Amino acid sequence: MSKKQTEVIVKCRDNCSCLSVDRFEDEPDDYFITTYKSYSTKSFTERLKDIWRILKGELVVDTEIVLTEEDYNKLRNFK
Repeated sequence: MSKKQTEVIVKCRDNCSCLSVDRFEDEPDDYFITTYKSYSTKSFTERLKDIWRILKGELVVDTEIVLTEEDYNKLRNFK
């Protein structure tokens, strides 16, 4: 059985990062926020090590997304 999902995706002005906000029918009070980055100067092995460190709670991932006014309004009006 699939869940009904509503989502809004906005891209950073550099088009290399984006933010996805999702809601599911069976969890109407929860918003699931995911950030994506489509480029990295790190090797594949370095990125795998970072993933392991994140899972162990040793690394905090910090990111910034700059939105256009139109994308900001999409997020603000998302229900």
